[in-house]
Amino acid sequence: QPYTKQSNPPQNLPPALFYINSPLLPSTPPRYVLPYRVTITFHITNHPSPHIAFFFIPQADFHHQNMPSPTTQNNTPAIRSLHTLSITNGRFAVHPLLWTSQHLHLLDVSFREVDALDTTRLHVDRSKCRAETAKRMSFGNKYPFRVSTILVRRGSPLEAVKEQYGFHYNGRLVCNLHGKAFRIVKDMVMQKPEPIVGYYRYDADLQREKKFRPAYAPRGQHNEPGERLREHMIRKTTPDYWYHDPYLVCHLLSLAGLQFRGWHEAKGNSQLPAIIPARLLVIHASEPTHAYVFKADISSRVLQCLDSPTRSMKDAEFPIVSYTKVPFKPYATFSERIVLEIVGKAYASSFDRVLFSGARGKKRKFGERDEMAQRISEPATP
Repeated sequence: QPYTKQSNPPQNLPPALFYINSPLLPSTPPRYVLPYRVTITFHITNHPSPHIAFFFIPQADFHHQNMPSPTTQNNTPAIRSLHTLSITNGRFAVHPLLWTSQHLHLLDVSFREVDALDTTRLHVDRSKCRAETAKRMSFGNKYPFRVSTILVRRGSPLEAVKEQYGFHYNGRLVCNLHGKAFRIVKDMVMQKPEPIVGYYRYDADLQREKKFRPAYAPRGQHNEPGERLREHMIRKTTPDYWYHDPYLVCHLLSLAGLQFRGWHEAKGNSQLPAIIPARLLVIHASEPTHAYVFKADISSRVLQCLDSPTRSMKDAEFPIVSYTKVPFKPYATFSERIVLEIVGKAYASSFDRVLFSGARGKKRKFGERDEMAQRISEPATP
């Protein structure tokens, strides 16, 4: 009823609750459903004074769990693809920083820890520069260093890639990743397909905090609703263990995609490999004793599904990601140990040839073999 000065002010007004879609936070990609609880207080001598309370709730909280699967015009089940997963799961097609364990569950991706290779018989590197770089790496972001000093060296089968790798979806670049790519030297005859290697200094937690940073409140006030929203999204997207972060899967897929696009442009669809080995070296500021090597053999059909989301996933199987912890100490052998862990034992002979050519041993008696020659003649230790 309309309010007049002669009428008595109503008591215990029920709050009005309604929802609107509004991109209120331009720094956050998804839109949010904002319920506004409006309470109007009546005064006899003054105008109505509205008091508005804002409650920010992510749109994913309103998703129906029992949503029917999409069907075609003939009421037949639609083909399972990344596109249909995006339709049936409202928060599936989001920025890679927002990927959660639910994404891994839908794609049947899991993490598995494996033992490191036996590298106890490696030659001790006399390079003080590489040993100092390995020591700096163990401190994370505290000291600057060049990872190329560790991975690209004499005897290493790796060389740096100038192109920046990023995550592509539906033929478009979604985001560039904070990492550096390496590949096998072109003139080196090794096993096929050749692995693609990446290096990443883990900072996904800092990127998420920056992405969800709320806008400044007017007149220097504190944006409490924005802070609550930021905390909610960080809790939702932060994994229990950083080495199970779905963002690492994005790095592996992006590395394989870089290799896939290069082969596709050079040779076409007829000579594409069935599997692309992707390797990722990761260091974390909270892990001063170990570096992590993540490995995934990614099918080219998976990359085709990412390039064309409407393609059927019937013949595409997402990989199991295995990871290995490699100790930094002793620093003198870290360069050789980490490269062999990344590329595998098939490339170990390149180190042996270089080290043997530069070795200076003592004179030995007739019929006696030195340790270096024995290492080269014996098969590589798995």
